[in-house]
Amino acid sequence: MPTGFANPSLASCQPVALHLAEEISHRVIEEYTEAIAILSSAASPTDVTAEPALRRAVDRLQAMAEAHRSLLVPITEEYIDLGHHVGKLCSSLCARP
Repeated sequence: MPTGFANPSLASCQPVALHLAEEISHRVIEEYTEAIAILSSAASPTDVTAEPALRRAVDRLQAMAEAHRSLLVPITEEYIDLGHHVGKLCSSLCARP
């Protein structure tokens, strides 16, 4: 190992890794939100051919975004109901418009 470089312990890397994972997740959710907004505004009720397909795409993106949110483990000091958490994840993964 070159001199002048510290060898960080695993414990000191964990907060950084957690922060990066949270940041990536936040950006992914923002991108889902943007795509949903674009499709929703494009799904004009006056266009009877495109509107149903765009609505299905919006519904699917919303289900995918919810699944992504469900994959995040809540950061809390309180008790987490794992059954509820896993149930919510399974429900969002199974959602089909």
